[in-house]
Amino acid sequence: MGLLHTFFTKDNTIVRNSYVNTGKNPIVELFHGGSLNADRVTYSRYIFSFDFTEILQRLNTKQTTLDKMTHTLKITNTSTFDEEQFCKSVNSCIGDVKRSTCFDLILFEVPEAWAEGDGYDYTDVKISCSDSDRTYCEGPSNWFQRNNLINCWSIPGIYDNPTNWCSGSTSGATSGGTTCSGGTNLIITTQHFDYGDENVNIDITSYINGLITSGYTGLTYGLGLAYANALEIAPLEDAEYVGFFSRQTNTVYEPFLETKWDDTIKDDRNNFYLNKGNNICLYVNAGGQATNATFSGVTIYDQLGNVFKQIPPSGITQVTTGVYCVNFAVDDNPTSGYCGNIQFNDTWQDVTIGNKNLGDVELSFIVLEADDYYRIGSSNSAGANGLGVGKATNLSIYEYDVNIRGIKFKEKIKRGDTRRVNVDVRIPYTYDSTVALDKVYYRMYVLENANIQVEYIDWQEVSRTPDGNFFIVDTSWFIPNDYFIEIKIESGNEVRTFPQTIPFTIVSEKNV
Repeated sequence: MGLLHTFFTKDNTIVRNSYVNTGKNPIVELFHGGSLNADRVTYSRYIFSFDFTEILQRLNTKQTTLDKMTHTLKITNTSTFDEEQFCKSVNSCIGDVKRSTCFDLILFEVPEAWAEGDGYDYTDVKISCSDSDRTYCEGPSNWFQRNNLINCWSIPGIYDNPTNWCSGSTSGATSGGTTCSGGTNLIITTQHFDYGDENVNIDITSYINGLITSGYTGLTYGLGLAYANALEIAPLEDAEYVGFFSRQTNTVYEPFLETKWDDTIKDDRNNFYLNKGNNICLYVNAGGQATNATFSGVTIYDQLGNVFKQIPPSGITQVTTGVYCVNFAVDDNPTSGYCGNIQFNDTWQDVTIGNKNLGDVELSFIVLEADDYYRIGSSNSAGANGLGVGKATNLSIYEYDVNIRGIKFKEKIKRGDTRRVNVDVRIPYTYDSTVALDKVYYRMYVLENANIQVEYIDWQEVSRTPDGNFFIVDTSWFIPNDYFIEIKIESGNEVRTFPQTIPFTIVSEKNV
């Protein structure tokens, strides 16, 4: 599985009817209420932006295609690790507040350009008698101003009503946004919070892919989070609060957009069974680097050299940069002689890199007996003997061992490096023999303390090729920190998470 974290390039929390700037504060404080007088109710909104250069780069190099990409907004709640009772009051920038429960946050589009600013505190509190020690700043962006002292939001606070925003100016809108000339709905989606300690986890795939397709209309302005408008403006005696980590947190809890795509390679060239669909793949390299190519088709020849199947270019699937697969089945056929232990050939026609036609490339594979794949009979066919595990030896996955190569134990890796990590599944009772398996997974986590694991990358299936099992670690988006790699294998009714983990450290440029 391909994975990329796109971190925010700027963020800020703006407060109703205030010129305060909090662009450098590591905590996002979203609050509402605090008065039964509607004119004195206070509330805040969080705005942020990100750069899509890395996502574009993955598309341009054909590591994936847009239809394979999913995008999820992830922001960590500061109460995630709070074991206190939910009804406990907490201290915030506006004093003691109650933790919000049972509420909706809207994700909205910011329609105008804005600056992050260099403020910190939400309230004007001096830490010494010197003005140079003040961390309270007034300036853009804030409730009224967006990127300098002259340029203001068309509507203070960005909007009065996000479903009825008026672009250009406030003329044509009335207080509360009840009328609007040429308005637009800024709301993208919402997320409901039952307890108030949940993380932001919002799928915005259709929105992001739509922006990419249309050429990034409005992308530079960013997005925002706020309480649903009816809730934030409602009179409430006690203020309610939810907090999140901002991009200034300098920890692995920094907010990001998570982009995923399926680039898992499942190559059956060494495990091509009769009577089932199989993938056979071609790997294209130039100068030692994975390289994209085009083909005029693929022809499959049987053991007698006769054409078994012709596959047009549309039947070739590009899995990732330089990796191409076709899927087809060979059924047993006594008349034609199709049975186990015969050799087929696959010819990839007119392999072209750039403007250079390299001609045809011929490869081969052995068709294996279906009995090695299908288990039907009086024995428990739902047992542990999955594809590639045990086979005729009836071994359980618990008798295997794994070894990780590509990242050394406690290795310090410079941020930006890319590593191929090989997962060797060792066959017991043999001398250093390994097997490539399906359903081998890895995950990465960090330690909050000695006993709490915080997942950084959830379980992802590794690729299976004739060279073995492997996955790629792109550290360009890793926050400098200590990480741990964990491996598990699934087969039949068995799942085993292997006890040995590989710790490593990502270091930034200035730490090397």
